[in-house]
Amino acid sequence: MNLFRLLCLFCILRPIFSASDVVNWTIAGARMSDVFGIAVSYLFIIVFLANLKRIRLDLITLLILMFCGYMLISLIWAPEVREVMRLVLPFGIFFIARMIEPDEERLKVLAGCLILGFILPVVMSTLLIISGKSVDATIFWTGLVRYQGAFNGAHTLAHSMFICLFGCLLYLLLSFRKGKPPRMMIIGITALSILAVYNLYCSYTRTVFVGLAAFLLIFFYYNRNYRLFSCSILATGAMAVFSGMAKKIFFDVYEPLVGTVKTFDNMGSGRIGGWKRILENFLSSNIEEQIRGLGISSRATITSGAHFGGSHNDWLSVLVCFGYIGFLLYLTLFCSIVLRMLFSSLDRALRAPFISFVCTVAIMNLLSNSYLTRFELAQYFCLVVGLFYGLDDVHRKASAKKMMRT
Repeated sequence: MNLFRLLCLFCILRPIFSASDVVNWTIAGARMSDVFGIAVSYLFIIVFLANLKRIRLDLITLLILMFCGYMLISLIWAPEVREVMRLVLPFGIFFIARMIEPDEERLKVLAGCLILGFILPVVMSTLLIISGKSVDATIFWTGLVRYQGAFNGAHTLAHSMFICLFGCLLYLLLSFRKGKPPRMMIIGITALSILAVYNLYCSYTRTVFVGLAAFLLIFFYYNRNYRLFSCSILATGAMAVFSGMAKKIFFDVYEPLVGTVKTFDNMGSGRIGGWKRILENFLSSNIEEQIRGLGISSRATITSGAHFGGSHNDWLSVLVCFGYIGFLLYLTLFCSIVLRMLFSSLDRALRAPFISFVCTVAIMNLLSNSYLTRFELAQYFCLVVGLFYGLDDVHRKASAKKMMRT
């Protein structure tokens, strides 16, 4: 099996199958988005097992296996098999993406495939939003209309547009490293990016608004483009202070800060109060349960019987469901990825989009259930991280060969 072609096919089909209005049929009552994602993940796991000899037994591999293993062990005291498997399966994509050992040209092809996959969902979402036919919800307190475009919900639309923008940026960066790309290609990708930003804006998904701003700030700072970094901070601050629309979108963040509402518990759609209640419930458990975790669908989530996503915070979900052991494993896993990117031998320009993406994911995971809980987003995250590790492996091998020759 050609793993590179398999990954190219995944990059094209994943955005299409995530858009419920593009692929709107079901199998045995299940949406094709879920069927496709799970089927592909099982396929990648099978490929992973068939190529065990090619897997590098380094720190990241051991941490992933330990974290996934611990999640599977948690089934002993909280047998939510389906929910646990939804967390474990996406990691298979990391190993396949790393296994192909992409050079810059292969990485560019994969980014191009991702862009191709997003063209139809992005354009269709824009048309649906303009026609007013894809309303997800109207916010009672402000009257803002949230759109979902061609996707199943405003959150899915917003995160998908963020991934699309990342793919466009990565493709352009890699293209400019080989010289100036064709003008029509630049125009086409720019147009797609503008539509993606428009769709993201119409979703009014604040977690992704914060994520996009964080991504740009980290990207400019890491690239040492301090002028754009400063301008971005000034622009963000000006919008926060002077923009009436920003105050309308983040109304429940502004109100406690200016004293209109005297409690912070309702800030961010009740997140602060929800986090406090979850932590109180968790800390009221006995020490053994805190160490091992309460398990998925535990009593400590926001609503009785809620699954892993009930906390609106992936980091908190890991702590509550998998305890201090699981949280330490996940934190160590995330930190190891960031440190590998920071100290990679790749040049700064090539590292910048990856480290900006991972740090932004960490922020969005703190503000909502995002790139661990949401199945398709977990797949995208594992894909991006796997591609970076594969690219870094290739560069390290090349550097080692060069040193041997000299």
